[in-house]
Amino acid sequence: MQTFQRTTKTEAYDIIKSLIEKYEAQKTTFLSPNYNEARTRQDFIDRFFEALGWDMHNKLDELENHREVIVEDKLKIGKTTKSPDYLFQTHQGKA
Repeated sequence: MQTFQRTTKTEAYDIIKSLIEKYEAQKTTFLSPNYNEARTRQDFIDRFFEALGWDMHNKLDELENHREVIVEDKLKIGKTTKSPDYLFQTHQGKA
């Protein structure tokens, strides 16, 4: 089992700062039509939320309904089903 350690505020700041610097240094590549959504998630979005303390890859090895983050979930809202990219949950239930 992998371990998961929440970041401190200082660590989160440093990680987010490095993501911004990475983006600025390679902006033309990231704005290119060849750079897709999946890579954006891997390179930036998942790392951003992990820096904020979310267990993005279920390193805590939680059961499905206890995961902090569920990717591409299906939510029933009234008669409509929505598919958010990310569903963030607290330990009490869906956030």
